[in-house]
Amino acid sequence: MLRPINRIKLLGILLFLPLLANAQMDSFKSKTDRLQQKKHSFINGCEIGIGIGLGSNTIPGDAGYKHKEEKAASIRLAKNIGQHYQVGIELSFVNMGYAKAETWTGFRGTTVVYTERIYGKPAIPVCLFSNYKFQAGYSIFYAGIAIGYMRTVINYSGDEVRTENNASSIVAGGQIGYQYLLGRHFSIAATASLRYCNLRTLHEDNVYKSTPIFYYPVTVGASYLIR
Repeated sequence: MLRPINRIKLLGILLFLPLLANAQMDSFKSKTDRLQQKKHSFINGCEIGIGIGLGSNTIPGDAGYKHKEEKAASIRLAKNIGQHYQVGIELSFVNMGYAKAETWTGFRGTTVVYTERIYGKPAIPVCLFSNYKFQAGYSIFYAGIAIGYMRTVINYSGDEVRTENNASSIVAGGQIGYQYLLGRHFSIAATASLRYCNLRTLHEDNVYKSTPIFYYPVTVGASYLIR
């Protein structure tokens, strides 16, 4: 036989268990509702995003050249269409160039000096893009294609000029990215892009020729949802 005190404890436990289960269900439902609110916010709204980072580009195949990390930045306006699609426009600022090894003979012997060569500093591409999105919890993964137009703005004068002043080109490529939802309006994002352009550049024979260039900026930033 149970003592009266044990019966009271058992009765209390039996009464408390439904309350605990109900509280757990409410907590789970609240978390699920918050997640659905965040996900729903980024399904059909428009968002504006900014990013900064670094990039590099292809260089001539001659010996003595080396890659340089260059600055990159972007501003984009996107429209989310349903759960999986996104279209928009992106304005970017990218520096493109490389370094060439030059030898200089001085009093103490030969020294190798890397001289900067410029494709565009900066070059400004404007691209239309389309992405396919996949959501997993608070995360959004996306990949897509882009096409647009590029124009170089500032180039060095003198022997170091590599790109014709105010050169322009069609731009095409793709991108992959990741967003993490912080709320109904904010997210942080990272994007890696690959772009192709064809600029008129000055070659070693002092003749301007069309030069195919691939550049690949990587940026991190934030997005704000515009309702």
